[in-house]
Formats: sequence, structure tokens, C-alpha cells
Amino acid sequence: MNTKNNQRFKDNEKRFEQALLQLSKTMPYQKMTVRALCEQAHLNRTTFYAHYYDIEDMIEKMEAHMHEDLLARFDTTNHALFSPSSFTTFLHYIKDHQSFYRIALHTRHIFPLQQGYDPLWKEVIQPLCIQNGITDPDEMTYYLIYFQAGFTMALRHWVDTNCQMSEKQFAQLLILCLPSIWQEKKNLPKEVPAY
Repeated sequence: MNTKNNQRFKDNEKRFEQALLQLSKTMPYQKMTVRALCEQAHLNRTTFYAHYYDIEDMIEKMEAHMHEDLLARFDTTNHALFSPSSFTTFLHYIKDHQSFYRIALHTRHIFPLQQGYDPLWKEVIQPLCIQNGITDPDEMTYYLIYFQAGFTMALRHWVDTNCQMSEKQFAQLLILCLPSIWQEKKNLPKEVPAY
């Protein structure tokens, strides 16, 4: 029986994920249909709906799994917050999975970094703002929105251009784009090298 989390269920999920990535090579995400995904995966619609509500739900679940995988690979003890090494580790992962992120980043409309919102707010944004004398929650929210939107759109452009800029160069550029009150002067590159 094909119950949730048994091997057949997991195999079918993998087939749908591979079908999504394969279809993304020939059509934009916005034109994908459940029917096209099912045909590509050689599975039926009933099987699709046993796994997902719709294509957006599928992308969200894929992203959640990738987010967990990324966090498992990320060693926070060796990386200072907003340092070139912390961004570079993240960017290596994005580049290795750019087919998926090309789709996922085009679905962003509100609060681009939905996964990890609470930790980002509590462990990063609030402490950085408070450390710099910003205690008004509304003002902190603007910093969060600015960071999320800017970071996501920069990342989206980098992926859309096939990650032409090296991870190291892009990491340095991202650091330069941080609000000045968050930048650690010792981590700032003097300039972003040409690529």
C-alpha cells in the first residue's frame, strides 16, 4: 500500500520533483500544469494530489526539504553572521541547485524568506537593530522587509544569469548591499572584483 512516507510514496515524490525540474528547461513555471507534471512523471493526477494541493504547494515542500538540507550542511560555528564565508557556503548550495531555485525565486511575492522567518527575526534582525539603537518594532520590520526583498531579488537575478558571478564575488557584493548599521567593518571587502 502506498502510504505517506513509505518507499513508494517517496519514490513518487522524487519523480514529481524531477518532472518539475525537467519541465522547467522547456517552459516557464507559470505555464506548468498538474497535467504536464503528471505526464512528465508518468504518474496520474490522483497520485499528484495525494502528495500536494497544487504546484505551489509542491514547490514549498521541495524548498522546505532543501532548506533543511542546507541548514544541515551549514556550520554556524565557523561562520560569522553576514560574513563572506557564511554567504559563500549558502551560495554554493544555491548554485548547485539553481534549476530549482530559478523556479522557487520566481514565486516570491511577500516576505521572500518564509522559511526561517522567526529565527531570522529573533536571532538576526532584532539583535542587530537593538545593538544599533533601533528598538521600535515597526522600524525593525522595515529593515527586515528591506533585507528580505533586496536579498531575494539579488539572488533571483544571480540565478537567472546562470550564476555567472562567482560565489565569492557575489558574497562580497551582498555584504556591501547590507544596511550600513549591520556591516562589520572588518568583513567589508574594499571592492567587488570584476568578473
